[in-house]
Amino acid sequence: MKVKGQITVFLSMTIMCICGLMFGILESARLEGIRCYLQTAVHSSMDSLFSGYHRDIWNQYRILVREYRTEEELKDEFEKYLTTYKDAAGWYAMDIKKTDLEEISHITDHGGRNLEKQVLDYMKFGVWNLNFQEDTAEDLKKELKEAAATKRIADQYSKETGQAVKLEKAVERLDQYLERQKELYKEAQNSLEDLDGSGFLDRGKKLLKELKKIPDLVDNYEEKADELRRELEESRQYYIAESKDLTSSSKSMLEAEIGKYDSYIMEEGERRKEIAGLKSIAEQNMDLVEAVMEEAEAVEQYISEWEGEDEEDELDEEALWRPVQRHFERFKQAELLCAHGTADKEKQSFLEQTKGLLEKGLLSVVIPEGKEVSQAVLPNSSFPSSIYEETEGEYTSLINNLIVNEYCGMFFSDFLDEEKEVQYELEYLIGGKLTDRENLSIAVGDIFLIREGLNFLHILSDKEKRQAAVQLAEVIVGASGLAPLVPIMAFLIMNIWASAEAAYDIKSLLSGEKIPLIKTAEDWKLGVEQILDIGKNSKLDSNPYGREGRGLGYEEYLKLMLFLKNSSQKYYRMMDVIQMNIQRKQPGFSIKQCACYIHIKADICGKHLFLRLPFVENKKETGGYQMEAEAEKAY
Repeated sequence: MKVKGQITVFLSMTIMCICGLMFGILESARLEGIRCYLQTAVHSSMDSLFSGYHRDIWNQYRILVREYRTEEELKDEFEKYLTTYKDAAGWYAMDIKKTDLEEISHITDHGGRNLEKQVLDYMKFGVWNLNFQEDTAEDLKKELKEAAATKRIADQYSKETGQAVKLEKAVERLDQYLERQKELYKEAQNSLEDLDGSGFLDRGKKLLKELKKIPDLVDNYEEKADELRRELEESRQYYIAESKDLTSSSKSMLEAEIGKYDSYIMEEGERRKEIAGLKSIAEQNMDLVEAVMEEAEAVEQYISEWEGEDEEDELDEEALWRPVQRHFERFKQAELLCAHGTADKEKQSFLEQTKGLLEKGLLSVVIPEGKEVSQAVLPNSSFPSSIYEETEGEYTSLINNLIVNEYCGMFFSDFLDEEKEVQYELEYLIGGKLTDRENLSIAVGDIFLIREGLNFLHILSDKEKRQAAVQLAEVIVGASGLAPLVPIMAFLIMNIWASAEAAYDIKSLLSGEKIPLIKTAEDWKLGVEQILDIGKNSKLDSNPYGREGRGLGYEEYLKLMLFLKNSSQKYYRMMDVIQMNIQRKQPGFSIKQCACYIHIKADICGKHLFLRLPFVENKKETGGYQMEAEAEKAY
């Protein structure tokens, strides 16, 4: 029987086609599985890489960062995690060709935005209360800027009050020399009446010496008057520049006070004409005194050389001196008829001493008794703030700014905390200096400026306080003083009063008490006469309030000062403090080497599976499947 094989061949070919189709479908499904497995492996490896966050930074500041030494180290660690998935791939066999670090973002990048994001993310889940809400944040910032601008304007014009006082002293000195001339003239005249030629010549020389000083004194006065006019013009321009931060009500109050300087200058112009005339009078008197002294010397010589013709002849000395007396009577008695000077020099001196004390030694007078200023020095390391650029400007919202400041209060120490080696961390965020003392001085100075401005605005709006300042000014200037000097002296008194009250505010804050941002009459404790006691005793009272105040504490005021700072600058200084404290446990630590975002791309070769089966004769590898997978992650 003849056997035929067509059916067997056909069946074999059919089975081969079916198997090829099935294995093709299976390989295609496996290829997609490789892609899915690869993407899972890459993302899981990235998660493992990010699980190595810096534990100390998290524990102390609740900030997540991935510290690394080199980019190669990051890639090697990533590949180590990815190799674990490669070894367990099974049906999804693959080889890792290479990995590339596409992008890495550090916590120090983007002007501090990365740090801000993490702080805001953490604060979402915290339990805390803002002292000021979002709807009042803009108004708060305007009020703080207005207070600072008001104080700067007040200080500028207070300097002009000081110049006016110097001008009054110049007039007083001139008047003193005129009075001295009167005395010498009277003494010289008496010498002539007593026929005492040598006595007259002696006093004449002294009188001549005094007269020669008058032109210089007049010139000195005129220089000071010209200087005051120039400075008032500059102060006016300064006021115009600063007034952009003032409300209309504050502008009107300040302009009413500033206008009084113009009144002083106008009346000063009339007085200047009288004083200028003293120079010519002095010059005329000098010529007269010199001529009379020559006559007196001639009479003296004649008397000393006279010899009578006989013993009965007598010399009539009275007749000889009479022409000299008549000539000397032509001496013009110069005097100042205009009002000038100050009456109560003691109170004026105490006022100036108070002003000087608050300007030069603020920190020394506001530190509470029993407290010492930290002398700690920050490590001179490479701080992140060294890369900060002012041009980055302000970019965060007001509410985010407030939230970050609240975070700073929670995690950074200040003067009232005594647990850390470098104690004044919040103050460093404000000052940015390398010593605790400097940072405290800057922070206290910033709060002092704001409190001065707010206190000054309170005085201007309080009729009773303004009247008290005017009354003290009237006592200092006196009834004989130049009338327009009183209001500008009152302006100086109000400014010093605001500063003295602010100094008490700072001392109370540093003692742990609270001070309201906007004071009422009930919150005000310092009387106008007490500002003189400060200058007299050269110190502040130990307990100005006598009770715990209401309002904001020292930490809240520091956060207000941070509210006015550039956000990028603040964020970099926050990183300075974090780095400084971590370095105590980990020398050499640099926060610049801390990543918060990484983007990695991996090149993979997926292996052929069915070509590797035992029954497949051609076991030669054909290159596999070239694949790419990317993963990016941020804390």
